[in-house]
Amino acid sequence: MPANWRLRLAWLTLAAAIGASRLAAQPPLTTIQDTLYKADGSRFDGFAFVEWKSFDASNGSSILTQSIVVRVAGGNLRVQLAPTTNVDGAYYLVKFNSDGRIQFTEYWSVAPSTGPLRLKDVRLAAPPSALTGGLTSALTTVTIPEVTGLQTELDNRPVRGTPYTNGRTAVISSTGAIASASGNSTDCVRVDGSTVACTPGGGPGFVDNEAPAGAINGANRVFILASTPQPASSLTLYRNGVLQRNPTDYSVSGTTITFATAATPQTGDSILASYRLTVDPTPLGTAGGMLTGTYPNPGIAGNVITNFNVSSTAGITESKLSLNFPTHSSANDPTTAEKGALLGTSGVPSSTNRFVTDSDARLTVGGGGSGHGLLSTLHSDTTPGTVARGDVIVGTGTTARWARLPLGLANRCLTSNGTDAVWNTCLFTGFPTGSIPYVDSSGNMANSSAALSWDPANRRISIGNNQSLSTAYFWDSNAAGSTTVAVRGGPAQGTNTLMRWLATNGTELANVSSTGVFQVRGLQTQTTSTQAAIRDFGSPTDPDVRFNGDFWYNTAQQTRKTMDAGQRHTLSQIVCNSTGASTTTSARLGSCFIPEFYLDAGDRIEVHFNYLHTGTNSDWNIGIAYGPGLLIATNVNKAERLVVGKSDVAIYGGGFHWGTQSWGSGVYNFTVSSNTANATPTQAALIEFYGTMLTPGTDSVQLTGFTVIRHPANANPY
Repeated sequence: MPANWRLRLAWLTLAAAIGASRLAAQPPLTTIQDTLYKADGSRFDGFAFVEWKSFDASNGSSILTQSIVVRVAGGNLRVQLAPTTNVDGAYYLVKFNSDGRIQFTEYWSVAPSTGPLRLKDVRLAAPPSALTGGLTSALTTVTIPEVTGLQTELDNRPVRGTPYTNGRTAVISSTGAIASASGNSTDCVRVDGSTVACTPGGGPGFVDNEAPAGAINGANRVFILASTPQPASSLTLYRNGVLQRNPTDYSVSGTTITFATAATPQTGDSILASYRLTVDPTPLGTAGGMLTGTYPNPGIAGNVITNFNVSSTAGITESKLSLNFPTHSSANDPTTAEKGALLGTSGVPSSTNRFVTDSDARLTVGGGGSGHGLLSTLHSDTTPGTVARGDVIVGTGTTARWARLPLGLANRCLTSNGTDAVWNTCLFTGFPTGSIPYVDSSGNMANSSAALSWDPANRRISIGNNQSLSTAYFWDSNAAGSTTVAVRGGPAQGTNTLMRWLATNGTELANVSSTGVFQVRGLQTQTTSTQAAIRDFGSPTDPDVRFNGDFWYNTAQQTRKTMDAGQRHTLSQIVCNSTGASTTTSARLGSCFIPEFYLDAGDRIEVHFNYLHTGTNSDWNIGIAYGPGLLIATNVNKAERLVVGKSDVAIYGGGFHWGTQSWGSGVYNFTVSSNTANATPTQAALIEFYGTMLTPGTDSVQLTGFTVIRHPANANPY
């Protein structure tokens, strides 16, 4: 809508000829006009959405359900509506929109008036009745049978049963009603709705990072778990931190894990298993029966171990029993002297030789009963030698015998050459192909082939994965991580580039300088539906150092700038460029909104327009308003088909002035006009394009196109 009453008066003059030809059934209208402010004293800027239900106006004309959008520019509101105070049940619902959302809602009751009414004259203190939709109609009661399908819908819903207590678990009774579970607050509810006392444990148990029993020697493939995984698929098995696959790498049956031949664990490997148990193996609470104390560490109750409870074939040894309760007579035990003479020699015990000692006539010191060296001639499976610090004992020779292996040189590792153990250069060869060894937190050599690998055939390194897709591939596979590749200059970086890209012949193609400038021969980007290819966030000031070809955005002046021929230049901006609507009566055919703080003193606005007249029966007129100013308002002869023109608007500190030129294709002569208006350059403005047929009928006027261009202020040269 127009933003100033003077513009409205101009339009009332232009449309005066229309009033005599209006249909008699057109309803009378009341003008609502007011200036709207916000609490901080600034003017409201936005839209008013006016809605109404169908009603019959006071003159009998029929008003259909519809809505209109009223522009509120610079706080100025003006709209014409049919009166409702003389119509039972009629009112207007008005929603004020600003900043992209509904700010507040009002209800209007409009009285007949020959003069404009303000909002305080039409605003209702309370909303109309939500039930009747009117202002004066009485409330009525609607019963359930009067609402189609309501009774059926209610019958399909569960009803409240007995007992029904707040804060209790809900169960479905045998009649289908919702009732409360009975029992104590600590009871457990079954599927059938009954309750029983809860028992300790009973939930699923979990075993984490268990080391299965079994030799890890490069040959053994069978390992035993402490418990049976339930279900078997819950087992996750890791070898050296790498997840094994079932059945490719292993199979599981009960507590037995069998590795595939190709996946046989090697000496030094680490094997860890995690799985789920059906029932938590660790009960809680007080122990009973033959146990005493509390779980998880109960004891055996007193007087429960009897002959009845111990099997006659039980493998119980004396060492497992407390000496406070001996199970045999000590009459035949060896004497203190015999125990002291025991040297671990060999022999055949008998009833008279309960312990084998050197007092037995059948034994001699030559049998090894006295101290001797490990690599002495007294052992048939060793090669005699003198032990030195750092030696290791190894099996060697075709007929293997234990022998000493002298300590190797510093920083050498004990390795296998396929036949013997030897000191050699430290080199681990058991990692997967492409692995890059590193020293882990424990000081051991390790690898992570899934996250760090080298492809020697294609000369590619992968960090974060092993996909080998490019010469260097960086990828953070951790969902919570963030991939970052950083290049940092050293203390002596100076003006040397931080990063360079070279062609196959060594020619430099691009670089990042030490000051962060990216230099490249060409730049190709592609804009998508969600992201612009190039974005300059700009700054409120121009850069201090500028070179020819520089391009930037000044946020304070809201304009793009370039540096050419040693001078700074602002770029013109197309604010609006579109086609408009058409009318056979009188209407606003197009508009262009200039937001607050978009313009500065010194800016210039160009407005171009094209109007097309169809028919030869009616004279017509055109009008263009810029905020409080009327750029053009002129009558056009019915014989004229096309009128085009442009307005040049200059913005200064106290307002703006303009000059307008227009011309036609036939009888409409070349016309010029100029004027001035007071306005703050930073306030919002609305440019509106109007058209009117003085004799409504079959003729029409159309705004075929309009353009609004801003030329930002620029002090040049300097």
